Amino acid sequence: MRDRLRETLDGMLALIDPKTGAMAKASRVDWSRPFREYTMFAQEGGLRGLSLGYAMFGDIRYRRGADRIFVFMRDTMT
Repeated sequence: MRDRLRETLDGMLALIDPKTGAMAKASRVDWSRPFREYTMFAQEGGLRGLSLGYAMFGDIRYRRGADRIFVFMRDTMT
């Protein structure tokens, strides 16, 4: 189960736009091509999931991903 969870969290990282820091709301099955729609629902889910992933695994990549989403929300969605 832990391996599947990490696989999902790693896929979530692939949904973060490298320019904006926003999380795409969907992607193809293999996470390779995110659809560039940045809904509040996707930002909340990404922020929560990656934050919990960091708390569980201590993987700094999850913390950085959550930080990028937070900055996008703070600077763009307010």
